[in-house]
Formats: sequence, structure tokens, C-alpha cells
Amino acid sequence: MSDEPQSWAEVYDRRAKAFDNPLDICEFYCGEGHVAEDWLAGARDLIVNALQLQPTDKVLEVGCGCGVIMQTLLSRAAEFTGVDPAANVLEKAQTAIPNARFEVGSAAALPFHDGSFDKAFSYQVFHYLGSFDTARAGILEMKRVVRSGGRILIGHLPNADREAEYQEQRRRRNFARQSTVEHNLRWLWYPPQFFDQFRDEFASVAIDTSERAFDPNYRWRMDVVLTV
Repeated sequence: MSDEPQSWAEVYDRRAKAFDNPLDICEFYCGEGHVAEDWLAGARDLIVNALQLQPTDKVLEVGCGCGVIMQTLLSRAAEFTGVDPAANVLEKAQTAIPNARFEVGSAAALPFHDGSFDKAFSYQVFHYLGSFDTARAGILEMKRVVRSGGRILIGHLPNADREAEYQEQRRRRNFARQSTVEHNLRWLWYPPQFFDQFRDEFASVAIDTSERAFDPNYRWRMDVVLTV
């Protein structure tokens, strides 16, 4: 039997055993090194603005990983909950953020009651969901657990309209980053039109394909904000 990981959760559970630094475990890289403080600040500000975070908000992060993004947001809302399918990774998150709540679970079957949160987001995650059916289920699950009038961000999402450009750039680069995990799993690339199916499900659906100064990878990405 092959020892190759069969899911992204298994990939990151293995990384949690192989690395100590959360930036290595959850692959927070920009170029050939770790993301810098200005990258984290840029991501934080984008999420705060997209969700219109308020000090009283209860916030859910889907695919929270080690809590790297969540840590930047702690002063911006009242309560944070994270969900991720990788149990070993969540142990790192709970150690780093003892006052937050973390649950093992999948985007397509969130372990929370209806309307439990004011806001929800998933950043650099939906390309790992494996299929567009799972992605659709995940978005509808986020809608279910967010109260009416709340907001949802699906952020840093691979834009299928720009995949060819990305793959060409990738072929030209020499990736020397060390990794102890080998796998053949692939990302999902989303055509912006994928989100048209949700326009009757949500009060509003806004797609932003603009580039972001803090992250050169945004030339291949997009953000989607859905209002419940």
C-alpha cells in the first residue's frame, strides 16, 4: 500500500509532525520564504474590511489550520471559533490561542447550530476542498451557521481565468523549499461564474479579482463576499 497522503487533511497532519513553526506547517510562504509581517497585516485588513468586523462579533474560521490568520484578528471581534479536518494541526492552534474554540470537522458538514455566528471566513482554503460539489456544500453550510444579515468571505481563491498564467510562471521558477511531504493532490481553480449559482441563495454576492499590494500571488486569486 502506498504511503502517499490521500487527503489534504492528512498532508497537513503530517506537516504538523514534521515542523514546529506554524508558518511551515500551514505553508504560509511568499516567494521562497515565510510570509512577512506586512503580508499578515494585509490579510488581516482585507478580512476585517470584507466582513465589516465589529467588536461584538462571533466569528467562525473554516479551515483555520494553526490559527496564523486568526491570531491577527483577535482584537477585532469578541469570539473566535475555528474548524479544520486536521486534528494534529488544531492542537497547534489551541496551544497558540487558548481562548478560542476549535473543532475537528469539514466545511461540508460544520459541527455548529444554525445561526451560531455573526461572520464567517475561509482564507487560502477552498482550493483544498477536492470538488466543486464539496465547495458548494461548504458555502451553504457557512450560510446555515451565520445569522441573517451576516457576512461570509471566501478569500484568496484561485481564479481559473488566470490559471494558465500561474502554471507558466510556476514552470519558470525553481522551487527549492524543503518539504517532508510528497503527494499528488491538486488544487481546485474556480471560474468566477461558479458563484453565479449563489445569487438566489444570498442577499448579495460580490467578487473582487483585483490585485493586492501586500501579496503578489493575488494576480491569480480572487475574493468573494456573500451577505446572508
